[in-house]
Amino acid sequence: MTVRKLFSTKSSGGASTNYWENTWAAMDLPAARSDAAKGSLSLLLDSHLKNTAGPVLEAGCGSGIIAMALESFSHSVVGIDLAQVALHRAKLSDPEFRGTVGDIREMPFATGAFGAVVSLGVLEHDESGPEPALADHFRVLQSGGLLLVTVPRISPLKSLRDTWNLTIMRRRGYISRRRWAERRAAMGAEPSSRPFHQYEFKRSDWSRLVQDAGFTIVSQHPLAVGSGLGDLSKLIARRPVRPQDNLGPAGQTPARSQEVSHPGWLKGM
Repeated sequence: MTVRKLFSTKSSGGASTNYWENTWAAMDLPAARSDAAKGSLSLLLDSHLKNTAGPVLEAGCGSGIIAMALESFSHSVVGIDLAQVALHRAKLSDPEFRGTVGDIREMPFATGAFGAVVSLGVLEHDESGPEPALADHFRVLQSGGLLLVTVPRISPLKSLRDTWNLTIMRRRGYISRRRWAERRAAMGAEPSSRPFHQYEFKRSDWSRLVQDAGFTIVSQHPLAVGSGLGDLSKLIARRPVRPQDNLGPAGQTPARSQEVSHPGWLKGM
């Protein structure tokens, strides 16, 4: 396996909840939700979710922008994230928003509770690797349920930059889009003076990780983002239909999420 490992050049990176709390703090939620509901990403997600039986889970929902946008398409959506302040603000903006504080590697939902799981730019931020989260995504999906996920891809442009800096120039790492980039043969926490931000994956390696978690891949395509010649990989997969699956009834609605009542919960994190 070949992964591209990115570190932050600031005090915290994408593995830190505080990083995301600060990122979302100044967001105008009603405006962002309105823009998202009309945006191409929400329209793309809706096109795949139209025939989903059962509620949709956004795993790593942050301030709930995508989750609430999907609800405008009449999907029943539940969100989960570790960012307690962001979820609190989402509840203030929309009291009907169902946002649960929790870890996507061990979610407080019943097995087979959801018809689909949406994960957008989340799984790459666990330095130990995405396998535990993928396993729990598989668990909470109904038999035949749909997984829609995006992760950063090692695009052709990134490969060229890596070859020049890491192979030809023989550097250990280099600054790539304001982050320190290295290549690794495996994932895992290793001693570093820099805060971890995210992994970026080769298409074949990401496919194998998803398949190893038990999913059947339906499609996988790069998404053109900025100048990276397809920086994100959009993957659609299903939990296979297996007669031996002892799941809850199709369409089972998970328990209504806990309310996020106090932003001071983040103190000390």
